[in-house]
Amino acid sequence: MDFCTLVLFKEVFRVHYLIAAVLGFSLGMVVNYALSSVWVFSYKKLENRSKEFLVFIIISIIGLALNLVIISSMVQLLQVDYRLAKAVATIVVFFWNFIVRKKILY
Repeated sequence: MDFCTLVLFKEVFRVHYLIAAVLGFSLGMVVNYALSSVWVFSYKKLENRSKEFLVFIIISIIGLALNLVIISSMVQLLQVDYRLAKAVATIVVFFWNFIVRKKILY
């Protein structure tokens, strides 16, 4: 969801790649929350769903910041295509999100 949205907004709607990355990441975050809550983690450390979602959002915002730093650095400093930069960022941020969410939320 994240990657496809990024490419769609960048290539079809000609949105700047960092703005498209935020849009894709945000949409992916909502889908990830739904999937994580329903299928991936059966045990929840926080019983209050509002608090759980708030912590999930905070962790995700840090992940978004990492995502943007990696993409921007690779594109601007290393002259790498934004799609390759996003692939690298996705791997790094996946591990960040999974490990921190598992320790704090699930």
